[in-house]
Amino acid sequence: MTEPITVDTGRLRLVGRELSDQSRAVLLPVWDTLSRLDIPADPNAAGAEGSDVAAGMSACLTAVTEELRRSAVELQEIGDALVRSAQDYEQTDRETKRLTRDIADDRAEAPVPNTDPSRWKL
Repeated sequence: MTEPITVDTGRLRLVGRELSDQSRAVLLPVWDTLSRLDIPADPNAAGAEGSDVAAGMSACLTAVTEELRRSAVELQEIGDALVRSAQDYEQTDRETKRLTRDIADDRAEAPVPNTDPSRWKL
């Protein structure tokens, strides 16, 4: 039989909330700042094909901003999943205790088997 797993649901819930809160507090302001940046068009881009530095920088900024947004959302989802996991562990513990109590009650109410050796069939 394997050893029971003990989960510190309070700690799991705390870590989940902290991850969600910190990702919101740290990453979203950075995303907000980056999403407001505007890189002006390069006035000389038309004269030298392939050298539009402003367009390249704008594309990179857009990609980084989107990746940052996705990362913030994923971290919040992971934090929320940790909190849900803690709740699921707690629910499972309650259900296990209830079932264990029901089994113990059923055993207490079960009739005692016949222990008279003269009635045993050998």
